[in-house]
Amino acid sequence: MSSPSLAQSATPITGARGQGMGNATACLTDEWSMLNNVAGLAGTKRSSIAISYDALPALPALGKMGCTLVHPGKVALGVSLYRFGDEVYHEQIAALGAATKWSHTQVGMKLNLINYAADGMGSKSVWSVSMGAITELTSWLIVGAHITNVNQPWLSKQSDERLPTVLTAGLLFTLEQNVIVATEVEKRINDTATGRAGLEFILHKKVKSRIGFQLNPQALTGGIGFHLRHFSSDYGIVYVQALGLRHQVSLAFTPRLTRKNEQSAEDL
Repeated sequence: MSSPSLAQSATPITGARGQGMGNATACLTDEWSMLNNVAGLAGTKRSSIAISYDALPALPALGKMGCTLVHPGKVALGVSLYRFGDEVYHEQIAALGAATKWSHTQVGMKLNLINYAADGMGSKSVWSVSMGAITELTSWLIVGAHITNVNQPWLSKQSDERLPTVLTAGLLFTLEQNVIVATEVEKRINDTATGRAGLEFILHKKVKSRIGFQLNPQALTGGIGFHLRHFSSDYGIVYVQALGLRHQVSLAFTPRLTRKNEQSAEDL
């Protein structure tokens, strides 16, 4: 690929739940942990298959989609696929991750195969490593952090360009039994930090509403989620003044469980 500077334009943060909360996902544990903080895999209770599509009507070329397959256990496993862009330019990531839990701490690591392709300019593929951790400090406070592209793979030695390392750290507060607040800061090497925050409120046992914001770039977010025993759907919306509205829909399916495990899952 003769101009790798076209790369690095997209963040793989995926999932309408997180989007509704300002994309503050560093401390969240759900089926989208594979594309956010991989340590969250260790907190999943059910095997699941999920797919998400994120559309920006004003600029269709900036659409993205992702899918994940998660299996819990002493060592939880996950695989994910992610795509951003169109036929003229796109970025794709295939990842394999694992996570485990010790006491109140979850740790995880994943291997990413990242491909960049531009029409008429060829393509470039690199391997990168990401890792993360989530710790429950108290019954109302969780701390999470993850590092993306730890190894900073070369995109072009000729132009001295590497895939940047991204550091993210966040806090999650449980204000009441039905309210959580998530915050995080993301810092790319040689770039300005991004701040995010969001709130999730349980309206009903199976219905959740969300609101959030992001700084640099500035954005307002919101969303809603519906969760049944074996199926869940989430919708997230983002407003950026320069680009208008962005919409994301996520669907997840969990296979039938044993009666004992079903009851445990319903209590989540």
